Amino acid sequence: MSNRKKWSFHIPLQPEFKMKTAYYIEKREFDQKRNKYYLYYQFKCDSISNSMMVIPDGCIDILFTCVPQAPYGKVCGSVLRSKEIQLNLFQGQNTLV
Repeated sequence: MSNRKKWSFHIPLQPEFKMKTAYYIEKREFDQKRNKYYLYYQFKCDSISNSMMVIPDGCIDILFTCVPQAPYGKVCGSVLRSKEIQLNLFQGQNTLV
């Protein structure tokens, strides 16, 4: 049995969130103790379209809509193949993940 530590660099990735939103920022963190990457991002939807194509990245996304009139949360599980999801967002609102 080997004492070598197994490294499995799995990096969260959803490129369409970055490409189809008007405002997108992200922060990546690496937890060396657990050998895991964490990705925190936020974006603003300015388009009329409220759907996004997601790709399998082995991650669970938790979306929060930050509108005082209609706060909303959604857990999006990992998908096995590319899939279009509906965000049910209102134009101009901020979303934090």
